[in-house]
Amino acid sequence: MTTKWSLLAYVALIALATGCAGPRYVAASTGSKGQVKFLWTDGSDQGVVKCEVADNGDLNQCRNMNLVLED
Repeated sequence: MTTKWSLLAYVALIALATGCAGPRYVAASTGSKGQVKFLWTDGSDQGVVKCEVADNGDLNQCRNMNLVLED
């Protein structure tokens, strides 16, 4: 019985730590002039994250961009 409760507590902790959200995958990326953009998807939602690229290759000032997709 103790193992069952420990497992349940572990699963609950993981759910709280991830915000009950599934993983996001990078579907495409593009970069130019010191910036890079990533198109991510989690299967039902998608969005674009834009980052500045530092001289050493680090990504800085990453932010979500507003995205409107039309058919």
